[in-house]
Amino acid sequence: MNEKSKEVKVSQNYYVRKIIEPLNQRDTLIEILQQANIAWVLKSARLVLSLHLEINTNWNACFYL
Repeated sequence: MNEKSKEVKVSQNYYVRKIIEPLNQRDTLIEILQQANIAWVLKSARLVLSLHLEINTNWNACFYL
């Protein structure tokens, strides 16, 4: 994407589904992250895990890129 700024809102349930989906579904998560222009997240599984652990059911993660 060529947009200078992109807001990606991800609910806690979205992360839970994507993290616990079967191995053969992980490519889908990678594609979503790349399409959202946040491929840098893929460099650190610890970052994704920490985001997952810090998000509670009443909070949305917002990424401003």
